[in-house]
Amino acid sequence: MQEEYIKKNTLKLIDMECSYLTVDVSRKLPQDVEKGQTVLSYVNMVCATLRNSIPKSIVYCQVREAKRSLLDHFFTELGAREMKQLSKLLDEDTAVME
Repeated sequence: MQEEYIKKNTLKLIDMECSYLTVDVSRKLPQDVEKGQTVLSYVNMVCATLRNSIPKSIVYCQVREAKRSLLDHFFTELGAREMKQLSKLLDEDTAVME
């Protein structure tokens, strides 16, 4: 399931890069018209961006899944406790809790 999610996010990153092609991007590319290398420069720039973005995306997905798992475990543990145990954890005055 996580691999599918990572693949989905990676494809989103690629789609974002595809929509990134603007006039400003073409201005930043080396203008070597004689060699006709402008497209290759753009492809290399996109590849470099993806090389940096994909690992970050993967780590983000892993951290978010771990966080969700820990929160689920935490809520399960809290839900299993009785009211007396929960009030002891809060360490609040009974009048304030009510």
